[in-house]
Amino acid sequence: MSPSAQRSETRPRGLYAGFTLVELLVVIALIFILLALLFPALSRVKESGRKATCLGHLHSLAVAAHLQYAEAWPELPNRGINCTDWGAGAAELLPYLNGNLDAFDCPSNPGQKLPGGPFGTELAGYPGVYTDYEFNGFLSRCDAEPVSQERRQPAITAPQQCALAYDFPYQRSAAGRPHVDGINVAYLDGHAAWLPDDKQGDVDWPFGEDAFFLKGHPWR
Repeated sequence: MSPSAQRSETRPRGLYAGFTLVELLVVIALIFILLALLFPALSRVKESGRKATCLGHLHSLAVAAHLQYAEAWPELPNRGINCTDWGAGAAELLPYLNGNLDAFDCPSNPGQKLPGGPFGTELAGYPGVYTDYEFNGFLSRCDAEPVSQERRQPAITAPQQCALAYDFPYQRSAAGRPHVDGINVAYLDGHAAWLPDDKQGDVDWPFGEDAFFLKGHPWR
């Protein structure tokens, strides 16, 4: 055998020379399987981060409301004509948030962009700005319900249980619910917390006495 033939036989054959086509396909399949297992874990990590950011925003709202209610004492803040105008309730908190509009944003919530009015989410006086959180209509006065004028803060029995603002929608069966297995809630005493579904109580109409937004005060 000539020297040139010997050199040809001992030359490196390349990185994949030792793999058959079947072996390469198996390796590729294993990579795809690992990626399929990894993506859900990454999604859960991202959602945990978004949920934590959402909770932080609600904590800001809770602290702002605590200041607002202290100034409004002994009455409840007046939300205007519609007690269910979430955007009007949100706008009233802005002076206590130093104008921080980000506090009304939940990263997990695409948002329901509803104009101002009953069940509106647009902040009063801020066109194109919406709140991702519902504000508890039982914790405000409004011109549409004369009985609400009788509501006073001294009647509140447990501020730490009063759900002031929470993810919208919050119902377990609602489409577009931002989080799984629970909601973030801001409470009237200035704290915010994660509320699992099994701790919410009745969330459907007609409300039961154990409904989370009825706790801490006597109004229905």
